[in-house]
Amino acid sequence: MQNRVEIFGLSRLPLIIFVVGLLFIAGLLWISISNGGGLSLAEVSAVIEPMVVDGRMDLSEWDFEKNGPVSLDGEWHFYWGELMTAEEINGRPDGPDARLMVPSPWIADEEANLQANGIGTYHLQIKLPPRSPMMAVKVGVIDTVFEMYANQERVTYAGSLGPNPDEYVPGFGPRLGYVRPQSDTIDLIVHVGNYAFRNPGITQSIEFGDAASIVRLREVDLVLEFSLAGAALIMGFYHFGLYTTRKRENDSALTFGFFCVLMAVRILVTGSNFLMELFPALHWPTIIRINFLTFYLGVPVFYHFVHQLYPKELTKTLMWATWTISLGVSLLTVLVPVAVFVHFLTPYQIFFLLTSVYVLFAIILACIR
Repeated sequence: MQNRVEIFGLSRLPLIIFVVGLLFIAGLLWISISNGGGLSLAEVSAVIEPMVVDGRMDLSEWDFEKNGPVSLDGEWHFYWGELMTAEEINGRPDGPDARLMVPSPWIADEEANLQANGIGTYHLQIKLPPRSPMMAVKVGVIDTVFEMYANQERVTYAGSLGPNPDEYVPGFGPRLGYVRPQSDTIDLIVHVGNYAFRNPGITQSIEFGDAASIVRLREVDLVLEFSLAGAALIMGFYHFGLYTTRKRENDSALTFGFFCVLMAVRILVTGSNFLMELFPALHWPTIIRINFLTFYLGVPVFYHFVHQLYPKELTKTLMWATWTISLGVSLLTVLVPVAVFVHFLTPYQIFFLLTSVYVLFAIILACIR
């Protein structure tokens, strides 16, 4: 019979560290479901960055070569229900419909009282240092479809949209775009449309800086995410190997291997969405479904693994209940449209949080014993 204190050849202390590491990976399930990404290099900089105030950002004194890119965070001007050009905005006498904080969904502004489905125009005027070189932007999450323009020139996009819902086609596009300064002022326009997700708008920071720095940021993101995915994949196949050599003793190795493979795929469809770099022909609904399914299936696989390690502490009832709920939600994710299955996410996240407390307690109890 397998020793309860020694698993995969680990003694008590390394085993505890191993389990803590697993909990950290499980926590990433919750963090990454928001398409999220983590902090960029600009966000962790010790230099105090300027902020967007009332639709304007003054970077005339900012040294991009010394201080690096900036995040275009702050109070953007927003025009609801219209896809406007810079000329139309600058010629409009009555000002914006709302002043929205970026990054955040447009429905978060209670005063504006905007609905989730619809189109809108974000506007930001940037003051640059004289004779600025080629600039660039690195776009994070903008749900669901957008087109970005700098002084009337399209910089980057995802999908396509128009004034009518019939022209709305979700999709993916380049996360990096180049900006050619024609003067020391840039009118940055972002047209956004959403008819699928519950948190529309610019929900992740947009990085802005000289082209070389932004390209480096993008490369760092890709290398980091690809390295994490590769490491998870290697761990998965390593544990598959453990299972094939000692099947009777290592059922948990097989389960953990599947968990690592799920996490590797998940890393590729969140953050910089590296999977689209590898397979650009993949359709938008397919990527979204993979994103959700890796979360829904990752939770029961991880709980199953913990149950195999500590069967007395983590009951079969919770494990099979989690499998039943997760498979049910996964089936709906495959069968129904994106605009429908996204509403199942919040209830499942609540279920995940509640059950995670029990699983954490079971692991701590097992380690004490």
